[in-house]
Amino acid sequence: MLIGAAIAMLACTYLPGLVADFNGRFAKVPANDKDLHRPLLPTDRIEDEFAWQVERSVSQNLTLQYDTVLLLGTGMDTLRAAVEAVAAKQNAA
Repeated sequence: MLIGAAIAMLACTYLPGLVADFNGRFAKVPANDKDLHRPLLPTDRIEDEFAWQVERSVSQNLTLQYDTVLLLGTGMDTLRAAVEAVAAKQNAA
């Protein structure tokens, strides 16, 4: 336990130098100095802001594979509703 604490304390002493070195090599000056980020509202869910997104495509016969489920649709609205239903079912589980 003390070894871990000693390593953590040692890491903390090196961290400012590592951050400065990293920023010196990889930081970019913003194109606009104005901070255009909006603050998160109490109703905002940070999990939704950083959601994993995967691009999918619909085949010519209007099929879409989503999470090992093959969805058949008559139009994009049908496919979108089916994907939302599968996602809602997974979130409930």
